[in-house]
Amino acid sequence: MSRSGRAVIAIVAAGAAVYLAGWFDGSVMTQIQRQSGIDFDPNGLILAMSLGSIAVMGSILALGVLASRSQAALVGAVYIVTGAFLAFLPVIVWRFAATINDALPVLPQPISQAVSQFYSWSNGPLNAEEYVGAGVLITGMLVIGRAFRDRPVGPVAEPQPQPR
Repeated sequence: MSRSGRAVIAIVAAGAAVYLAGWFDGSVMTQIQRQSGIDFDPNGLILAMSLGSIAVMGSILALGVLASRSQAALVGAVYIVTGAFLAFLPVIVWRFAATINDALPVLPQPISQAVSQFYSWSNGPLNAEEYVGAGVLITGMLVIGRAFRDRPVGPVAEPQPQPR
């Protein structure tokens, strides 16, 4: 497969992992937590937390392998931006997008509303978005670091013709 094909697969897989982590944590885990609070039976929540943690870590490792095999600096850059946004999403929401004590948010209203809605949609007891974001951020930094390390520094040496 070509390098650009591997890069597209790595970026699409990251988008799918982010969406699935947000959906699972914000919808499924939140509903399981509510049900556990209603019937005072933590067994379902404990099992779901364990399986969810395994799924989140597995997705982080899979994204790391895909990004590493892509060998594309673009993938590293996309991973860094996306990962930083997701890892620092609670800080972004509460520091820049929330209205606290009648003080207007720092971000413009459409952006703060979109960020807040994304946070409320994906926020759950597993904190899957933040963990996936942190893993993607670290993976992106490693991919960029490897791209800088592997680039040629000086002129490329040409092979000398062999004497006959």
